[in-house]
Amino acid sequence: MQNTDIYDLASVTKVSAALPALMRLQDQGKFNPDMTMGQLYPEFVGTNKQDLKLRDVLTHQARLKAWIPFWKDYTKPRGIFNKLFGKSPDAADVSATKPSELNRRFFRADSSARFPYQAATNLWARKDFPERIREAIAESPLNEKPGYVYSDLSFIMYPQFVRSAAGKPLNQFVVDEIYKPLGATTMGYNPTRRFPLSRIAPTEYDSLFRHGQLHGTVHDEGAALLGAFLATRACSAMPMTWRK
Repeated sequence: MQNTDIYDLASVTKVSAALPALMRLQDQGKFNPDMTMGQLYPEFVGTNKQDLKLRDVLTHQARLKAWIPFWKDYTKPRGIFNKLFGKSPDAADVSATKPSELNRRFFRADSSARFPYQAATNLWARKDFPERIREAIAESPLNEKPGYVYSDLSFIMYPQFVRSAAGKPLNQFVVDEIYKPLGATTMGYNPTRRFPLSRIAPTEYDSLFRHGQLHGTVHDEGAALLGAFLATRACSAMPMTWRK
């Protein structure tokens, strides 16, 4: 292990990318925490999330579910009828402890215009995953009781808002507005596009979804399905850079 190694920042991405981006947009008069989810996201209008205030969402007090295992909706069909129509089993019927084979309708071993999102080495996700994941979040139920529940869901959505408000994607916005002025030169997304793999520390062996060692690709399953441009988990940096 070297001081120059690059690490996946995991959930620290929330406070190293999402929150600074929202604070910068607030400085620019493009965001305030009393806005509602319906104001930020048209697909939430008419849903149970329309009137949730960002002040409550950001403090994990808005009754959002903790997370959704999106990939479980896209495993290999079971039975002749389901195989014929390519229908994956319900997520509740997919094991949380045993490996599952993925549905080839949604994943390929190589990239293409139809499969542009790299989920892992030799695993690429279909281009409509962002829309599918936003729809799943919009349709998800709220927790019955109010109170603190640490949730990833809003952070999956923030890149969409940042792009709309700032006119550039989240990964570029935080580099231009935050990391570069700070001199945080190793902080950012998709490290394999900027550094050799030998500088990047592996994160884990994913036995359930991607069936392999994760090295240079984001460990979070949801971020992997979206090309690693999430505000919840996906940033990477050298330890000394993070201290800035």
